[in-house]
Amino acid sequence: MASKLAKNLKGQKMFQILNQVQELERKGKKIYHFELGEPFHKTPKPIPDRMIKSIRKGNTKYTSSFGNYDLRKSIVSTTKKTRGFQPDINQVLITTGANSIIYYLIKIICNPGDEVIIPSPGFPTYISACKANGVKIKYLKLNDKNNYQIEIKEVKKLISKKTKLIIINSPSNPTGVIQTKESLVELYNVIKRYNNIFILSDEIYSRITLEKNKFFSLSSLDKCLKKVVVLNGFSKAFSMTGYRIGCAIGPKEIIEKMRLLSETIVSCVPPFIQDACITAIKLNKNFLEKDLLEYVRKRDYIVKKLQQTRLIFVEPNGGFYIFPSLKKYKLDSEFFCKQILKRYGIALVPGNNFGVNCKYNFRLAFTSSFKDLRYSMNKIVTYLKNYEN
Repeated sequence: MASKLAKNLKGQKMFQILNQVQELERKGKKIYHFELGEPFHKTPKPIPDRMIKSIRKGNTKYTSSFGNYDLRKSIVSTTKKTRGFQPDINQVLITTGANSIIYYLIKIICNPGDEVIIPSPGFPTYISACKANGVKIKYLKLNDKNNYQIEIKEVKKLISKKTKLIIINSPSNPTGVIQTKESLVELYNVIKRYNNIFILSDEIYSRITLEKNKFFSLSSLDKCLKKVVVLNGFSKAFSMTGYRIGCAIGPKEIIEKMRLLSETIVSCVPPFIQDACITAIKLNKNFLEKDLLEYVRKRDYIVKKLQQTRLIFVEPNGGFYIFPSLKKYKLDSEFFCKQILKRYGIALVPGNNFGVNCKYNFRLAFTSSFKDLRYSMNKIVTYLKNYEN
């Protein structure tokens, strides 16, 4: 018999959709992939070159469960440049993927029955990790009328004696929205008055900003010394999704407990992958500037096409997602996504996987080729126009 915990496991719907569409592909159906947040561009060549070189040198043994010392020092240095503070090296933990950080932190600071505030819409792993740890979810409902910005009065309503964590994601998956500096500063000023509440700032898309100088990190407010734990990684900006490596920066005592949990489960992160990440951090930024221009081009094209419909949407300014609503069509997104996949082979993600107030929304990741994007947007617009008639 499965445990109660096992019965609560939800996983990530995006990967379940991927499994489904890969089965269709094996049967010969052409699929246009917009379901996964996986960059279309290749990993910059110096990164795999460094990894292969590291393997050939024999760097294939166990390493510190904290992570490679040189990689952690590189992260300390780049944090100084990008967030204005220099964490102690023992505030930095290297993990197997960034997803694990969510689970580890909840496991370390929460007991079963404690409460975690998560954004809705928000990344599905927030929901899954809470349920896997037996904690109660309180949804911070964000809405398109307010450009999905945090409303502090709503946060205050959700806080109770059992609240242990609030999760923030900027830029956001699935909305593509960057939280304003004003909203984040106000949030921090509220949370800092509570001794037992931490903030997990999910900044995995922080390098992918479609408008310059918009991103602000909560970590700069307390230098990750007391309240804030930063989640980051290499998957999105460096197109290293398959390398499975993440980074957490936080208070030393929290990071140490997370290290012990990671050590218990996976021992350590492969050292040759960590060597590749050192190279990634040192790369010239020109490669990313080119990718950002392509994301902006795709974003602008999507917005132009969606304006031909009655879809409700907020124009994204970070990451590579858009989260339109079918509410004016009174169309359930689960039905819509199934129809779009069946008719045209276009894989999208229904909104109900991202929270409690998203039944009309769907997520589109604009990470495919422009050719596939053009085909798919034309089909979506055609479907909606025909649906109205």
